[in-house]
Amino acid sequence: NKGGSKEVDGYYSSDIWVVKSDERGYSAGKNLPGINGVYDEQAVGISDDGNTMFVYIDHIDEYGDIYTSEFKKGKYQRLKKMNENVNTKALETSATMSKDGSTLFFTSARDGGYGGLDLWMARLLPTGEWAQPMNLGPEINTEYDEGFPTLSADNKFLYFCSEGHPGMGGFD
Repeated sequence: NKGGSKEVDGYYSSDIWVVKSDERGYSAGKNLPGINGVYDEQAVGISDDGNTMFVYIDHIDEYGDIYTSEFKKGKYQRLKKMNENVNTKALETSATMSKDGSTLFFTSARDGGYGGLDLWMARLLPTGEWAQPMNLGPEINTEYDEGFPTLSADNKFLYFCSEGHPGMGGFD
């Protein structure tokens, strides 16, 4: 990674890497240029077509928000912070969107949830901004953390991890 040194929490900073595939297999990983800095940048979701990447950053001066990077002209562009209907003063950590780009699912610890990180949904407004989100409710969200939503290509299934639903333990 670009940082390469341990942070105060004892962990090394995170960077986003790219691997390409073709009929021969996979390329060696490369640090994603133009996105990574000396602190933490993490890919926390990507659109079906690969043209929108959702990024969580943890920098000294700013953390806990979701950014996007659009793939244009053969590369991912500079990070753009999502609007205040998605990002709040609370922690937002991951996101995905529907194939047509009209619906966003994301995790947030904002007020109005069931505890910890909850899954929320927002619709795209005609202005291109995300509308006020709605919590996905108690059948999805628990008093513990939910995270990393991923919508199936046919938009019929929402996959996510949860510390609150029964399973093997941890994030199932």
